[in-house]
Amino acid sequence: MVIILRMLVFRTIVIGTILLFIALVAGPYFAVQFDFIAKPLPLGFFRYFGVVLMVFGAPLAAGSTYLLLVPGKDRPVPYDSPEGLSVAGPYKYIRNPFMLGWILVLWGEVVFFRSVPLLIYAVILTLSVHFWVFAYEEPTLENRYGEEYRRYKASTPRWIPNWRRGLSSPAK
Repeated sequence: MVIILRMLVFRTIVIGTILLFIALVAGPYFAVQFDFIAKPLPLGFFRYFGVVLMVFGAPLAAGSTYLLLVPGKDRPVPYDSPEGLSVAGPYKYIRNPFMLGWILVLWGEVVFFRSVPLLIYAVILTLSVHFWVFAYEEPTLENRYGEEYRRYKASTPRWIPNWRRGLSSPAK
């Protein structure tokens, strides 16, 4: 059983790394190849705010991934969670901190590079992720965890953190 779990975690890390590379490196690289189509966005010094978005987004995504993949007290590996839904770290305040983290990185790239084609790419990718979460991920989690996930969903926002939740958690 331990070997199977390790293989699943390894597979998730590899697939996740490939998808993140496509979303945050290959996709933006391809998009900026079309920068000749439009002038750069006139952001001036504000473009450096993109670095701030990347600096906050990358550790949020990495830390959220760690919480999902590495077992520990109150956070079993998601492939083997017989005790039910587990809410730790940023998952106490927001349902999708991993995706929010890498979306912040992507929008940081948009702001920093001031690229119109990259802006279009980011809008398409952000909307695609939102609809994937809404149409696939959340119903899947509801089927898996039932009422426990519905309570978590009702009390924890999807994209904008609820800092007032404090340390309370609907998880068992």
